Amino acid sequence: MWLVDALKANGYSFTDPMKLQSEKRTILSKIRELEPEEEKLLNPERYEIPVTGEPLRAGETRKAVPGDFKGAVFVGDAVIEGVGAYVDWLREVERDYLDDAQFLTENQLSIEKLLEGESEIGDLARRLKNMNAKSVWLCLGYANLGAYHREAHLAKYRLLIKEIRDQNPNIRIVILPVLPKMNGYAGVSNESRFELDLRLCGMCREYDIPFVDIASAVRDETGQLREDYCLDLSSRGCHLNDAGCAAVVDYIRENYPV
Repeated sequence: MWLVDALKANGYSFTDPMKLQSEKRTILSKIRELEPEEEKLLNPERYEIPVTGEPLRAGETRKAVPGDFKGAVFVGDAVIEGVGAYVDWLREVERDYLDDAQFLTENQLSIEKLLEGESEIGDLARRLKNMNAKSVWLCLGYANLGAYHREAHLAKYRLLIKEIRDQNPNIRIVILPVLPKMNGYAGVSNESRFELDLRLCGMCREYDIPFVDIASAVRDETGQLREDYCLDLSSRGCHLNDAGCAAVVDYIRENYPV
């Protein structure tokens, strides 16, 4: 008890952990509950293979018009970096392609890295503020495959969204799914990627956050990355070639969230 008394004497206070639990704040306020048909659609057990009949979505979309991507920032790993390089290449011919959209990427970028300060990007919320970002498009994977960790991943996503909104009150946040890979290669399985995408879509519907299913644009009928869209068939089987990048960008332009 002497340590407690000494700390109290120096101005420290102590709170019962159960009281903290009862008073914990909600990170984000849920807008609505999923309807039964939505729960059925987004239930991973419904699918024998990791693919849906139609693209997933949360919110209405339309075809993009000039100016829609002004101030947009895409955040993701090396796959999204490849998309950014493709956009830069197109800008050599069409200067205003995707307006002035920028790409913040890092190899194997994850939510954990961003939240724990282990990313070279640094404080993402502050970085977006300094960039005067109008919208941020998040395409982030996860490090652990266990069921608990998938739920934890969604909670971390909500925490990251809150941190971004706290420093960027007027920013628009769009969630992108984890993209598939070729079957038979190392890494997170397509089944796990697909299940996470279903859960992300459900979260976005509950919290009124746009979800744009770019994975559906590069996935074949078996749920893996289309072979003709794969850049690295001889190594990792997950990065996109020019045709794959074009499919992603075209899908975003045709399905811009309202």
